[in-house]
Amino acid sequence: MNRKRTLSLALFFALSAYLFWEDSSLKYASVKIQTSSYAERTPSSNRNPKEELVTSFGELEKSDLASEKIKAIYQLNEFHAASPDYTAENILKRQAMLDELVKNAKETVQAFSKILQTSKDDGLKSFLLNLTMNSKLEDEEKSEIFLARLKVGATISKEGLVPDEELSFMIGFSHLSRLEDQGVRERALDELKGEQSLISNAGFRQIYKDYFNETP
Repeated sequence: MNRKRTLSLALFFALSAYLFWEDSSLKYASVKIQTSSYAERTPSSNRNPKEELVTSFGELEKSDLASEKIKAIYQLNEFHAASPDYTAENILKRQAMLDELVKNAKETVQAFSKILQTSKDDGLKSFLLNLTMNSKLEDEEKSEIFLARLKVGATISKEGLVPDEELSFMIGFSHLSRLEDQGVRERALDELKGEQSLISNAGFRQIYKDYFNETP
């Protein structure tokens, strides 16, 4: 595996490990670096995971999200920016903030999806995707949010690499592939196969094949 790609991959997945804990196992979130070929589909160059902490929520404030949810997202950003210790108290604090997103889930799905489709702020989009994955939203709801980002597409090379400023595209792909409900995953993939602007891109087809072990 190309050394540059290997290091990029390590930093890419370090982002999730840095920001989030897995609720089910009470461990810091991580994704195993696989030796299969899909592991090479990474951002095109190295980046510091801390750069993904959000510094502006202007678009979020203009969304249709309830003020309580916007406040919770602010708090989650500040919480992880402080690199909190892994304690029972902090786990409960984090979960309480994430639980705000599940209240009136339809509102959350619609607002997040709209931002992911229209925003130019990739840091914000990456953050919302990670919040989605680590929330207790249903897999069907998570899938809708991930698809909203993926359908917008990215600038993908024929090798399946994306620019650093479109890191959220790779995060969306990674999260979609990790959904536990196989039926939800299959329906999401069927939707992606219907996006001709994506399917016609050789780089997208390569990423898809590497993540899902099939040709779209």
